[in-house]
Amino acid sequence: MPQRSARTVSISALLTTVNSSGHVERLLHRVISEGHYDRHLKRLGQRIEAAANRVHGALARSGHSIFAENGGGYYLYLMLPQGINDIELARLGAQEGIFIAPGSVFCLDKQNPMAAGIRINVARAEEDRFFDFLLRKLS
Repeated sequence: MPQRSARTVSISALLTTVNSSGHVERLLHRVISEGHYDRHLKRLGQRIEAAANRVHGALARSGHSIFAENGGGYYLYLMLPQGINDIELARLGAQEGIFIAPGSVFCLDKQNPMAAGIRINVARAEEDRFFDFLLRKLS
């Protein structure tokens, strides 16, 4: 029997895994064609919008500035008060098990005022731990 190279083995393994299950394909077709997926996306959009509005309102009531109104996305951009370092805030959050996305990692120009902010995932921001952390660290 001839020896098969590693490349031949990996290509044959790839070819056998490219095809998906006919059962899964029929299930997905049904989910999409019967409108289940569209209804799911509509409900998800409504939940995200409601969460974003609650988070935006809570931040505004506590005197914090959001860069832009809720545009229907998963994130809000909170402008940090003068003297608060976004990287340091993210480090402190990580110590408490809270993930914060520092604005400076999204901004090429570190001197740009937009670099002094954090990106907030609206689905995670409704947690009391997150707001408690922000209120303690931004006051």
